[in-house]
Amino acid sequence: MDTVIQGEVRKLLKDKRERLRARVLGITRELQADREKASPEDGGAVVDGVKASAPEFRQRDLLAIRIIDEAMESLDGGCYGTCVDCGEKISDARMKAHPEATRCINCQDTWERAGSPRNDSGKTEEKEDDTDPDDE
Repeated sequence: MDTVIQGEVRKLLKDKRERLRARVLGITRELQADREKASPEDGGAVVDGVKASAPEFRQRDLLAIRIIDEAMESLDGGCYGTCVDCGEKISDARMKAHPEATRCINCQDTWERAGSPRNDSGKTEEKEDDTDPDDE
């Protein structure tokens, strides 16, 4: 990957990380304010469905930040843009569109078709079934 594209990707990653950080901070502040406002009579429950989902949104954003941090480390380490499955170069167009991607488009498609949860970090998220991973 040439240095111009590396610079573009680095900026995309930093900008995305900052947007996520700001959103996580906002959600955290809202959750804290809701906890402070909650009355003992209602058990501190949050009735609003959107606000009830805020912790999940926060966790999703924190995971996305971790994935971006891993991509930045990969970029700094010189292995950025190499598919974790086949070892081939990930296209510059894909890296610009999904700068945190760790798989080429073909391997990502295969991985998703196999039923793996979408996670461009290259790490398989644990499934909640009782199948033996060695049987796959």
